[in-house]
Amino acid sequence: MGLFSRKPQIVEAQYAPQVMGENMPSLYNAIFARVSRHDAMSVPSVARARNLICGTVASIPLEYYKT
Repeated sequence: MGLFSRKPQIVEAQYAPQVMGENMPSLYNAIFARVSRHDAMSVPSVARARNLICGTVASIPLEYYKT
């Protein structure tokens, strides 16, 4: 009847992801423009992040230890 004579379905796939490093530019080689502190603080999200970090650090109690 051909129960075991049927051809199995063979799935072909890659074993590893394709390496595309040579054709794509690296982010480390990109030239980034310099940003001054004044320009950075004029961006609302940067100013808010800075204020959150400064507020958190300022709320930590300072303790003096004699050694």
